[in-house]
Amino acid sequence: MFPKKCFNGDFKISREALLSCGWESAIDRSDVIKGAGVYTIFSSEDGECLYVGQSMRVMSRLASSGTWDKAKVEYKQPILYVFKTQKSELRYLECLAIGVLRPKWNFIGYVQSEKSVSGRVAPDFISEADFLQILEQENCIRNRVVLTLGYYAGLSASEICRIQWQNIDFENGVITVSGRRDVARTIEIDGSVLIPLLVLSIKQRNLGQRQEKGYLLLASNNKPLHRSSAHYIVKLAAEKAGIMQSVSLKTFRNSHGMNLLKQGKSISEIQKRLGVIKFKALAYESLPSTAFWT
Repeated sequence: MFPKKCFNGDFKISREALLSCGWESAIDRSDVIKGAGVYTIFSSEDGECLYVGQSMRVMSRLASSGTWDKAKVEYKQPILYVFKTQKSELRYLECLAIGVLRPKWNFIGYVQSEKSVSGRVAPDFISEADFLQILEQENCIRNRVVLTLGYYAGLSASEICRIQWQNIDFENGVITVSGRRDVARTIEIDGSVLIPLLVLSIKQRNLGQRQEKGYLLLASNNKPLHRSSAHYIVKLAAEKAGIMQSVSLKTFRNSHGMNLLKQGKSISEIQKRLGVIKFKALAYESLPSTAFWT
């Protein structure tokens, strides 16, 4: 689908290179091949990638989504590229294409995500402005630590609840996390995470709860915080903030991965940061399938 160089941070891929990797071009949506596939829209003027999407019926999706019509209005002669694939690979390959091509419209939120059955918007990504609004609702320092570790460090609920004080190096600004299969990784953290951790450390010392080999986050019974409680903390804070979308620690983790992608980090760097071994796992765990990136 893409040259190997794309996975190491070299994202300068030409439209001609797409054709050599199995993509098919089309001047209009009526020329698109029938069936399932991943599609991308390019500007013919400067060769910029505008949008990436996927569908079981690409031609129908282009007609209903409005992205192709928008491209024809804003650009003289946009070009379509379609990569035909199986249904089971659609989501993965769409995320892969987003990570490599970095489409302009996906990142600036031109296309809204679909609504869930309940009518609430359910994106995979939340902006920093919305996150800060959620953070303002929490006065409990423990809960603020949960929120900041999820959004600014990209940790999962299980990883957050397993952290011990001995895993945190305040001097060097790093934290050692035990991920899947107990594989440890060290990640850098900035003041957004360090300051709440320092406040929590002082509070626990004053209460006699701080132990070097003790857990970072404690429940009201002084036992380690359960991951279900961590999820509830996020859900409750989002509801207090009036965020009309489903927000969870998974949303924060996705957001962290996408923020790294927008900062120019390579796919391999994001894999290492999130503790994901294979890109397929990265596609499912850190790259959203819907375009709600503001």
